[in-house]
Amino acid sequence: MRPNDDICGAENRFPDRDLLLCGRRRLIRTWLWGLALAGLSLLPALATTVIPPSFDELVERADTVFEGRVTATRSKWVGQGDARRIKTEYTFAVDEVLKGSAAATYTLEVLGGTVGDVTLTVGGSPDFAVGDRVLLFVTRNRTQFVPFVGVMHGHYKFEQDPVTKRDRVVRHDGSALQDEADVARPMGAGMKRLRVPAASSQTITPEAFKDKVRAKVRSSVP
Repeated sequence: MRPNDDICGAENRFPDRDLLLCGRRRLIRTWLWGLALAGLSLLPALATTVIPPSFDELVERADTVFEGRVTATRSKWVGQGDARRIKTEYTFAVDEVLKGSAAATYTLEVLGGTVGDVTLTVGGSPDFAVGDRVLLFVTRNRTQFVPFVGVMHGHYKFEQDPVTKRDRVVRHDGSALQDEADVARPMGAGMKRLRVPAASSQTITPEAFKDKVRAKVRSSVP
């Protein structure tokens, strides 16, 4: 069995299925069971463990893979009564579609966000800001609570290395991706080592990572 990602020290193992909710000022509990309607397996515990996907699984299980730039974010209350919760919509200008289809403007809906003085935090969910350059491996948008393959393993930012000034691929935990196989590394593993400025040869570039994705998509076509 591959190593797991503990979200806030969770013990329950539901790969890609469960979540941790940590509320500020208000803890929202009762509507959790309604998430079962979206195909999620839930226990009363609010924590989970995600099994990182391999690179092949990351690409194969994605409905859509695209590179884009965040153009807008909006958090809002949805639902009524016990099913009331906060969701955030992220809007992207799509630069390139590597798998599936996406219009020039694409909107993702993610569970969690802040409305007024209430924050709903979902373990593994992205915290995108306007202007972020990203590569996303999307699955079940608007039906899965965090619509990325492997939750935190399905979204990457393209950022400039402060030392080399070259672009690199950054994971959810802030560490740089070394190669395509590195997507399966549990979040937080080796972060101290990877956060140290590295030579460009030690991290994969966005274009090289996209080349690996393109090659995998081509090889999967019958």
